[in-house]
Amino acid sequence: MLIALGYVLTVFLKIPYANGAGYFNFGDVITLLAAVILGPWYGAFIGASFSSMADLFSGFGQFVPFTILAKALMAIISGYLYKIFPKKIKYFGLLIGSLVMVGIYFISYFIYYGLGAYISSIFDLVQALISSLLGYFLLFPLEKYFQKKSDEHQSGL
Repeated sequence: MLIALGYVLTVFLKIPYANGAGYFNFGDVITLLAAVILGPWYGAFIGASFSSMADLFSGFGQFVPFTILAKALMAIISGYLYKIFPKKIKYFGLLIGSLVMVGIYFISYFIYYGLGAYISSIFDLVQALISSLLGYFLLFPLEKYFQKKSDEHQSGL
């Protein structure tokens, strides 16, 4: 279900930029949430799956290998940092994982476009920031919900 939701958020709610050279999307929020809630490896599978399908079916097939690597590492890094960082600092794991994704895409842009790669990476940085913030704002109430459910389960309610 998360793969389908991520695909819909990526393909149908995309915002093109730079004359169609790329697009903003909200699928990364699903990848980040899956990495934290379900675990880094599930998040990696979910994010790499729907993101690579979105690239393939949106005319960006040349980016599929980079997308698989970028989204998988974003989820793995975000998920693990969230688990090991203490208290409020754990939310920075979302941003750090997203920045790794931006770095991988920067390499792909450089391979395909040369020195003009930094322009697309600026848009990716904005997407990483927005996705991390949305992930944080959605994760905070979800944590409370799951904690409440866990407490009810432990108390026998």
